[in-house]
Amino acid sequence: MVVAVQSWNNLRVVKEKELLSVATLILNQVTSHFDDISKIKEKTDLSYNQKVLATNKILQTSINDISKEYKNVGMGYYDIELNSIITIAPNFDPLLLKEVPSSYPYFKSYESGKPEFIINDTSIGWYGKPILNVTVPVVYKGNMIGHTWTNLKIDDLYFFSILAAAKVIIMGLIVWFSVLKYIRRSVRQTLSLLNTFSQQIVEEKQDEAQFSKIPELTPVLEKIQHYTNSLKESNKQYDNSICLLNTILEGITDGFYALDNDWNFTYINKGAIQASFKREDLIGKNIWEEFPQAVGSESYIKLHKSKNDNIPMYWETDGLLSDYYYSLSAYPYLNGITVFFRDIKQEKQIKNNLIQLAAIVESSKDAIISMTLEGVISTWNYAAENMFGYKDKEIIGKHNSILVPEGLIDAEHSLDIFSSENKSNSFQTERITKQGLIINVLLSVAPLVDENGKVYGTSTIFHDITDRIKLEKKLKEEIIQRKQSEAYLKAIFDNSKLGIGTTTFDGKIQKCNRAIEEMLGYSQEEISSMDWMTITHPEDVKKDMDFSYELFNGNRDYYEIEKRYIKKDGTILWASLTIAQSKEPYEFAIAFIQDITQKKLYEEQMVKFDRLNLIGEMAAGISHEVRNPLTTVRGFLQILQNKEECLNYRDYFILMIEELDRANAIITEFLSIGKNTPTDLNLQNLNIIVESLKPLIEADAYTQDKYLGIELSQVPNLLLNSKEIRQLILNLCRNGLEAMNAGGTLTIKTLFEGENIILAIKDEGEGIKSEVLEKLGTPFFTTKKDGTGLGLGICYGIASRHNASISIETRPEGTTFYVRFRVVE
Repeated sequence: MVVAVQSWNNLRVVKEKELLSVATLILNQVTSHFDDISKIKEKTDLSYNQKVLATNKILQTSINDISKEYKNVGMGYYDIELNSIITIAPNFDPLLLKEVPSSYPYFKSYESGKPEFIINDTSIGWYGKPILNVTVPVVYKGNMIGHTWTNLKIDDLYFFSILAAAKVIIMGLIVWFSVLKYIRRSVRQTLSLLNTFSQQIVEEKQDEAQFSKIPELTPVLEKIQHYTNSLKESNKQYDNSICLLNTILEGITDGFYALDNDWNFTYINKGAIQASFKREDLIGKNIWEEFPQAVGSESYIKLHKSKNDNIPMYWETDGLLSDYYYSLSAYPYLNGITVFFRDIKQEKQIKNNLIQLAAIVESSKDAIISMTLEGVISTWNYAAENMFGYKDKEIIGKHNSILVPEGLIDAEHSLDIFSSENKSNSFQTERITKQGLIINVLLSVAPLVDENGKVYGTSTIFHDITDRIKLEKKLKEEIIQRKQSEAYLKAIFDNSKLGIGTTTFDGKIQKCNRAIEEMLGYSQEEISSMDWMTITHPEDVKKDMDFSYELFNGNRDYYEIEKRYIKKDGTILWASLTIAQSKEPYEFAIAFIQDITQKKLYEEQMVKFDRLNLIGEMAAGISHEVRNPLTTVRGFLQILQNKEECLNYRDYFILMIEELDRANAIITEFLSIGKNTPTDLNLQNLNIIVESLKPLIEADAYTQDKYLGIELSQVPNLLLNSKEIRQLILNLCRNGLEAMNAGGTLTIKTLFEGENIILAIKDEGEGIKSEVLEKLGTPFFTTKKDGTGLGLGICYGIASRHNASISIETRPEGTTFYVRFRVVE
């Protein structure tokens, strides 16, 4: 008994030191990662659970490594700021990262500021079995940031204590046997010295009468007889002890072997025998020679320390004589050292599973209770106390009907089902608290089955869903409202004539409505793979990007610009763009696009019309004054060319008259630009005018080795001045022919689109440069060597008088002039 108590005390001190050293290892891991953990806590974009999981990711690997080294020890770290278990081992599960009530004794170290050794007499987490627990406060730079803990079940200490006592007894027997062996050897030496004397006595002994003749040897003979009898008794006891020792050593399940002072095997029990070797092959052999891979290992170091310091040693490591994981104990004695070992792999796995299960139950936020088949409550976790208001002492031993509102019998009914059918089930129901409050719970019941498959009770989990039911109701209402709002906004988005789209900070197009698809000619799928800058006119990209950069960097809430987009067919779309930033976080912006192409065309035409009007006013003022002198000069030239004395200069007079006529023609064209009101407008068909000009245009084309194509659609009649329209068509056609090389085709088309009749004249030239395009129609601007710069100006004037507009589409493969006439109502 004294040996057992002393062994218990010594073992407890050893285990407390071991637990403290393990808790200190975890503390070192926490402080070494303090900066990384602090950064995670400071992140504002992470939720509480995300911070806990991110912190766990930093520490869990290190804790798992420590746990592998100390497999019979539960361990972990609790953080004050996050108020949660951050890491736990062995058998980690994210569900274990929970808050622990501050009333638990594990927080005593916060008050004392030093390690606390605690023995908990009862704990649901350990299924009513006590544990030895060590908590160590973690202090970093003067601030307490949490605590580490390690623990060990007291039952394990009892087991180790009993095993240690047994080992002490066995060691006593071994020492006793050694003493007996020593006595035996001493007696044998004495007998050897007396052998000659004894032999002479024996040889001379004929009978007792002869020995009686030598009375002085009688005491010696009696002593010899006494020692002989003692030796026989000692040999008998020795043999019996050896037999008992062999029986004990061969009967224990632990492995055992003994080594002499030269590290040779002297004994190996049945529990230590492995398939890879036989007992008789090792007896008398040196352990380090037979197992050279063990030299320098932890077992090598521990065995030498035990022998050199003459102290027992305890450790866990890979098996010295096998590949399993063992718990080893070494005990030195006079003639060598003995070693006990046993495989603890399965035992540690069971303990870890129980620890994990207990931790899950105790840390769960759901109420978990167990009951007998009669419905009597047998266990009650901390969450059940919080949910129902009963302390475990108040409720354990009472019938579960105390939790069931009147009129509900689901609990009793479920117990009958499970006890008879041995199955689990879950259902939603109601329960009543100690205060009389009805709560909604999701109840999950599972049968408890013994090793024979017989149900002996149930385990029940209660999840409080009262708030969830209220939230679900509220969410349903919000979902209905949101769907209505989304439908309303979607209708606005889809049906708006205003282009609406969204863009990311890098310019990617997220979504756009049908109006944008119609404006740009791209489908939603095509636009989704593009960015805004790809379809922006190169001259407008920098301006748009500068504003966009300011927007997404928070320097402005919105911006408005006029810019150009390149449509799918290559034409230009002028747009008024307004982009507004979304609310924080700044992930996208909303773009509103209004097509102002027509507005821009009207503005350009107005500028041209203003110029034409100005020139017209000038022409009206000066043309009359210019024409009168020209008419007089022409008349005199006609008279002079017929005079006899001037006949030699007749050719010169003819040339001068032609040049005067040419000047008059220019003045006539110049005057036509200034006309503001068309005259002689008649209801005519545009196709008839085009057909009437076909021979003339074909003749021009033929002389230049070029071709004419005419594609006329059915169009209604228009109010036209046929003479002016003929002049407009001829001017545009001749410009087109001059722009093409030999072999090109000039195409004249008429189209009827909506409220417009379109006259399109297309050439196959090289296109018009942008700097030239901007000046087209300006009087006296020309790129031709002998041009007057009045042809297109006259065309714009004619179009204006017919309430029509001229637009130009130019590409490297040719240019098209569009003249749009409004249909007569």
